[in-house]
Amino acid sequence: MNVRGLFAASACAVVAGVATSAGAMPSTLTVTSVAMTQPTAFVLISGPGIDDPSAPETDEETAEVAPLELTLAGGRTVLAFCVDIWHAIDLGSVSSSYGHSSLVYQQAALTTNSSGTVTGTGDSLSSAQIGEVGGLAKLGYDLQKADPDPADLPVDLSAIQAAIWQIENPSLSITASAPSDGRNTQAVYDALSTQITYYEGWAVTHQDADISAYYDTADETQGLATPTPEPMTWALMLVGIGGVGVSRRAGRRSAGTLPL
Repeated sequence: MNVRGLFAASACAVVAGVATSAGAMPSTLTVTSVAMTQPTAFVLISGPGIDDPSAPETDEETAEVAPLELTLAGGRTVLAFCVDIWHAIDLGSVSSSYGHSSLVYQQAALTTNSSGTVTGTGDSLSSAQIGEVGGLAKLGYDLQKADPDPADLPVDLSAIQAAIWQIENPSLSITASAPSDGRNTQAVYDALSTQITYYEGWAVTHQDADISAYYDTADETQGLATPTPEPMTWALMLVGIGGVGVSRRAGRRSAGTLPL
């Protein structure tokens, strides 16, 4: 299964376990495979530049919204949120999708919504938008770390992902898709509708600009954004890695990918 450009609920703000030292992030991420761990909900993305390949006369597309699980060289996995709905990343083994063994992402500043032809270029983001994205990415990490399997976590993480897209792309409308769309039951639709709005508002007063972006310029896949956890968080993670090993767990689209 592939995740498709604009609509990979996937690609992402990496939010776990890739530190080399307290308060620092690595300059590169070497990704060997991509999976969607919680494909629980759908949103409807409408507005300028949005075109469903199956219905090109419309300015909207249904996207599956959920975090990604990125597997890095060495086997570590990280939770990821998409900060680039305009470019694609394929699910599955990188070697089968891209013809080489890994996707190498280089660290950069988060400055645009990647709506340009080249990922990392496009409409400029304000300092407030960047802070809101950073705050939400850290929140998603914290929620996952606090309790990896509560009943309401999948909808919360999906809503955080949708809120990140909306903050970066205010000219678009990103809303919960109708209950009849795939896994959107009435309960999921109701909860997602409420939570997207909640997290957009939450981010305004919980900004955190301590965030870096990662871009794979060779393949033009979706951009990633990574919050920098607090030093104490890193220390706890490093203790866990040392003791027992730790692993935890979106344009120009290409044919055959699944909107997400």
